Amino acid sequence: MTRRALIEVRGISKHFGREKAVNDVSLDIYDKEFLVLLGPSGCGKTTLLRLIGGFENPTEGVIRMDGRDIAALPPNKRPVNMVFQSYAVFPHMNVRDNIAYGLRIDRVAAPELKRRVDEAVSLVQLDGLETRFSHQLSGGQRQRVALARALVKRPRLLLLDEPLSALDAKLRETMQNELVKLHNTVGITFVVVTHDQDEALSMAERVAVMESGGIRQLDTPRNLYEAPSSRFVADFVGRMNILPARPAPGGDGRYAVDGLGEIAAASGSGAAPASFAAIRPEKLRIAAPGAAPSDAGAHSAEAAVENVSYYGGQTVLSVCVAVGVNLTVATPNSSRNAVAPSVGERVTVWWRGEDVILLGE
Repeated sequence: MTRRALIEVRGISKHFGREKAVNDVSLDIYDKEFLVLLGPSGCGKTTLLRLIGGFENPTEGVIRMDGRDIAALPPNKRPVNMVFQSYAVFPHMNVRDNIAYGLRIDRVAAPELKRRVDEAVSLVQLDGLETRFSHQLSGGQRQRVALARALVKRPRLLLLDEPLSALDAKLRETMQNELVKLHNTVGITFVVVTHDQDEALSMAERVAVMESGGIRQLDTPRNLYEAPSSRFVADFVGRMNILPARPAPGGDGRYAVDGLGEIAAASGSGAAPASFAAIRPEKLRIAAPGAAPSDAGAHSAEAAVENVSYYGGQTVLSVCVAVGVNLTVATPNSSRNAVAPSVGERVTVWWRGEDVILLGE
């Protein structure tokens, strides 16, 4: 089924002097979609968000909403609201007055204002906190106030700039789930900016990975992780072992990779000719020295353990498979008594051929 584009971005660029913060970006944002703009600091994701919201004017290009060009419309003329990284909760107003602020500016009648504020308070689970001020709220509660203040205006599109960056790790995970639930409840389009890969993968329907003002890959979280289209995306999204690859003698789509030997391109691997071979740490397995792989047709290499890091749910090893060639291996701690290899121990590393991805530059 073809999805309807709520926002159409076509050839958008934003220059600050000689710097091209956003450079010739085009994408469709679907109605009721949860889209995440992901990338390192300075890649242009927040500038793109601000262009969509009307807080910046494009140097070039067109932004359409429901087929209408909105590039020249100021923020208050767009059915769009934005939640800023700082939340911008007014310290002199209590929760209820913060949420009602935009409706009062719009001169919404008192009975309608009360009904919509009550609805927003309940939606973000702030019941009983309506009379508290900013200094009496936790970081998560302030974030909920900012969300309610945006949602009470009933926008078609909600923009969120690093909405969870000020929260501790445990609360961030909770609020990721809350945002997804909220999106499903209100049925509007969410566009979120983050530099956190786990945050993007866990929340989004689609993720746009940005670098140097452009979009390197726009895809589902699963495809980004399992089938990255470039070395940059493979390296940025999650842990990845990336090794130089060169065509093997005789061709036939095989490549020589130091430490891994000869490999063939997996189905769906990057464009040929490849320059790199990549494999996720959790796709590698550890066995005793000289042990045969448990999967028929799997490949193996002898290695020495150089570092062991315990992360609770998994242990991450750095192993040397050849001079100057190290692999990161992630092994699940599937039982309480799981024992990882020690530094200096010899092991066998094995992997399936289809888990190796060939990438261009």
